[in-house]
Amino acid sequence: MAKKFKDIFNECIDAMLQGESLEDCLLRYPEQAEELGPLLRIVEDTREASHTIEPRPDFKAQLRYQVQAQVADRNRRTKDKYMTVGWLPRWATMTVISLLILLFAAGSVYAISADTVPGDLLYPVKRAGEEVQLFFTFSSDGKAELHAMLASRRVEEIEEVAPKADSATVDKLSADFESNMQKVSELTTAIVAEDEDAEEDLQHLKQTVLDNFDKDASAIASAEMSAPDETRGEISSAKSEMAETYTGVVEAINTAAASIKPAP
Repeated sequence: MAKKFKDIFNECIDAMLQGESLEDCLLRYPEQAEELGPLLRIVEDTREASHTIEPRPDFKAQLRYQVQAQVADRNRRTKDKYMTVGWLPRWATMTVISLLILLFAAGSVYAISADTVPGDLLYPVKRAGEEVQLFFTFSSDGKAELHAMLASRRVEEIEEVAPKADSATVDKLSADFESNMQKVSELTTAIVAEDEDAEEDLQHLKQTVLDNFDKDASAIASAEMSAPDETRGEISSAKSEMAETYTGVVEAINTAAASIKPAP
């Protein structure tokens, strides 16, 4: 009998926590590799970043109780149609709890990781934490706001790493910025479809995007000035693309707002 995806996923997590590589897990299940890969990378990145840190003895038990309570409360207050979130299906809730326990194994690891940039030891923990935030954000307007924040965070990181970053790092952060902003644009139609207060939510989102644009324009200009000659071209290109992207997202929000039918 063929194994269910959730069983394969949990089996791979157990194997990786015992030292098996992500690649070996994917080789064992090539048909599920495309779906397994993004999930297992969170496990791999978090394990590598936090395996040397010793947790408080009572921390895991406390965290498990707190997260389970939060999930139970969400389940009571959230409609079923919102429980299949992003790339994680409903059955993955307990697996996410396990990942949270791993992610925050040292109690303060995630807080410390907040100021990290690409190349820092705990940067993968920061990025994995962002995925957890997205998982626990159920509404489309909430997800759009969060993606907008994450896009702006990538620009901040470009500014921070600009004096010493290589072209590949700048390109990766720029691509991540574009990916998050694309999600903001895509979610505008979902906001209209699911929310009675869509017009208010869209206006709030638009203001967030405009505020981020002002802040990020200053940050990317600063990055361009501080960058060495070999990466200045990539940052200059990122600056131009960023302006176009922000303009496109604002247009998407305006289009979505215009589609709202007035109340009879």
